[in-house]
Order: sequence, then structure tokens, then C-alpha cells
Amino acid sequence: FWLKRSSCTPFLSPRLSMRPVAMASSLPVEPTSSRYSAAATDAMTAESSDAGLPPRPGKTPHRCTDVVWLTFFASAFVSFMCLSVRIVLQGDFRRLTHGSDHLGRICGVETPGDLVFWCRRLNDTSLEMSYPICVAECPTSSNTTRSCTIDAAGTVADVPDYPAERHGAYCTPAVAKYEDRLVEFLAGHDVSTRLDEALTALDNGKPAIAWALVGAAFVGCLFLVLLARCAKVTMYLGLSPFFVAPMLAGRNLVLQGYTEYRDGVTGEDLRAQKIIGGGFLLVFGS
Repeated sequence: FWLKRSSCTPFLSPRLSMRPVAMASSLPVEPTSSRYSAAATDAMTAESSDAGLPPRPGKTPHRCTDVVWLTFFASAFVSFMCLSVRIVLQGDFRRLTHGSDHLGRICGVETPGDLVFWCRRLNDTSLEMSYPICVAECPTSSNTTRSCTIDAAGTVADVPDYPAERHGAYCTPAVAKYEDRLVEFLAGHDVSTRLDEALTALDNGKPAIAWALVGAAFVGCLFLVLLARCAKVTMYLGLSPFFVAPMLAGRNLVLQGYTEYRDGVTGEDLRAQKIIGGGFLLVFGS
């Protein structure tokens, strides 16, 4: 028989109360495995036929609850992908494994030679560290010359070579006085030197880091307490910088552009860019 919605069946959900249920006396006894298979099939059939029925008690239809933040996330993701594509198309990871000359050209990629070589100065007192060049092989004696840039104006002159040895992508001097000059130069640009400086600064800043950790823990706990007691106000206050800061920046840019239009500008004319950018920030913040 058919079970109808009535006071006799309050324990049944609307979905189950509308389903045909056969009386036990009218059905033949089936094995346990068959009953389980039939129950699974009936459940799948019921789920597929529940599309037009109201949701079950205690459940709500699924929907997107963060449309605004999904828009921000999608914008950030698209920006990241555009930046990644630009890096792949315009960048060159071979700069990590190849040296470059004083013009920024990658040795072995944009120039014929694949080794970096520092010419010596015309007065033969030191190396010209500011103007490295790319060479095909390291010189082995002082009997040869090569064209080197000797000043910022780009003046090129034939400079005698010096014996050098290849170390990776660089030609390092085999002469003591030139080798000392190279070591002195690299000491000011070595990664290990910068790392030591960073570690020293970190060690000196231990009190500030400790106070920062304590302050961060306190602010985090305070945020949780406020979120539990007044969630709406806390969320608005937390999100306010994201629209207040763009609006203030846009206002300043628009005022700067207007002032320059009114009083005139003597340097580079960026009045239109300031007004357009400021207007965009105002719209974005609002």
C-alpha cells in the first residue's frame, strides 16, 4: 500500500513518506545478500528521483557562499598566470648557469664566447672588474691581446692578456696579483658574505623578533575572542583596510593630478595617468 503524509508517520522524512512500500506479508523471503543488493539499488533510485523534492531535514541546498572572494581569488590567479607566462616568454633561466658581460648579454647564448673574462687595465695595476667580456677560451699567456672596454663611455682598446684558468663559466687569473684582486672583488659580492651579514642582523634583532612573536600571539588571541563575541563588526574592521587604503591612495592621486592641471607641471607630465589611476583605485575601493 502507499504511505501518505499523516500524523501516523511523523518519523518519516518527506522523501520516504512518498515512496511505495510493499507489505512484508506480500513479499517472498529473500536471502540476506539479495536484500542488501535490493536496498542499495532502491537507495540509488531514490537519490536519482529526489531532484524535485525539498531538502532533507537539517540540510540546505549547496551554493557558492563566497562569490566576492572567489572573484578576488580568480583575479589574483589570472594575474599570477599572466606573470608566469611573461616570465617564461621573456625570461631566460640560463642566466642562473651562465655568466654575462658588462652589457648584460649572456655568454654562450647572446655572444659567441661562453666564458666570462676580466681584462686587465692599461696601466697593468689591476683588473677592470666593471667591464667583463665573453671569450671562447681562457688565455694561457701574456703574449696575446684582445679588445676590451676600458671606461663607461664604451671606449674599446687592445689590452694584453694574462694567464688564466677556467673555473665553471669564468676565467680566473693564474697570476697572484690579479687573483688577489678578483678575490677582493668577489668578497664584496659573495652570497656567503651577504648570508653572514643577514645572520648577524638576525642575531642582533632577537629582542625585536621576540616582542613581535608575543605581539602576534596576543593580537591573534584577541581576534579570536572578538570573532566569537562580535563576528560581524570584527570582520568589517579586518576588511576595512582593503577598501580604505585604495580609496585614500586614489583620492591623493586624483588631487595631485588636478593640482598639476591647475598650476602646471615642469617635469614629466603624468597628470592623465594620475587621474585615471586614482579614479580606478576609488572605484576599486568603493
